Amino acid sequence: MWSHVAEFVPGGASANGGFIGTIQQSSYDQFGFDVAITNDWVAISAPADTASQGKVSLFRLDDVRNGEQMEPDVELLASDRSYLTRFGSSVAIDGDTLVVGASRDRDKLGSTYIFQYDASSAGGWMETVKLEPDNVSVDSQGNFGHSVAILAQDGIVVVAAPYDGSQGRRRNGSVFIYSGGSSSSSSSYTLLQKIVPSQLLSGDQFGSSLATETSVNPITNVREVHIAIGARLRDDKGIDSGSVYMYVRREGETEFSFEQRLVASTWSPGAEFGTSVDMDGHKIIVGAKKHDGQGGAHYFQFDGATWIDRGVVTPSGNNDGDDFGSAVALTSSVALVGSYSNDDVGEDSGAIYSYAVCSFP
Repeated sequence: MWSHVAEFVPGGASANGGFIGTIQQSSYDQFGFDVAITNDWVAISAPADTASQGKVSLFRLDDVRNGEQMEPDVELLASDRSYLTRFGSSVAIDGDTLVVGASRDRDKLGSTYIFQYDASSAGGWMETVKLEPDNVSVDSQGNFGHSVAILAQDGIVVVAAPYDGSQGRRRNGSVFIYSGGSSSSSSSYTLLQKIVPSQLLSGDQFGSSLATETSVNPITNVREVHIAIGARLRDDKGIDSGSVYMYVRREGETEFSFEQRLVASTWSPGAEFGTSVDMDGHKIIVGAKKHDGQGGAHYFQFDGATWIDRGVVTPSGNNDGDDFGSAVALTSSVALVGSYSNDDVGEDSGAIYSYAVCSFP
């Protein structure tokens, strides 16, 4: 049984809003655009804050008290902030490392910031690195930093540029993998690999979503790092049906290699499989927000050699246009599926569905 614990609210007032009584209101800031969590912190982005300069709010989970309205412990801005950069386009946090995408920085080339937590410094969180590759193309919607992922223990930061173009293709997409060591004091990251599958076509948007996970292979007993990369408009099962590319780096290896491409089990034009993705251990959930017009969430399980399709869940009733699968989250026992256009309590009011996660032999 889920119960309400606390409400997170932005701190202060932005240039777009003001105060109403004791409630701090910021209009149009998009607070909650992206969210990330660890055992210690919750990071919530507001990329439209102050004319889209953007902001990320951090809340200590130790401070959460049942029923309270929580204001941020820390609010982060880019050190070189400027208008329309959308700092907070994406966020990922692992341990003491926070990654923040700013997809419209550098005249929409995009960039990504890395912060480290240092309890001895004022505020705790310090900006240490700004990633800003030159080999990414400009797009009107922004690009590098659209989605990010991190595995701090392995010193891996993954940044997607789904609107990047290459070899005459427009918006085929690309993904950058950076290595920076596992130390919390690390302040430098180097490009390990740029992934652009050769079979991509214009408009596939490789990098629409990202997820990373570390696990031990159940057959070989070798430690592996997996990256799941959504390409929501690829045409594997019909126009804009979508797919997810799986990459793996095994213990002792330097680079990631292609492992498998996941697609829906049935013909699904327009489904946008790969809209969202999340992983836990040997399990993965993939959102397809246009599946059969209402959306779906596909569940796969890794047997040590292959990612096996275990089925799809869809919302009950006639829910066309609800975008079920627009966001997903996965733990060992629970899967959450977002449906931001759900109309149950008002037009496009949104909803979250929870499911028990099954394991298969």
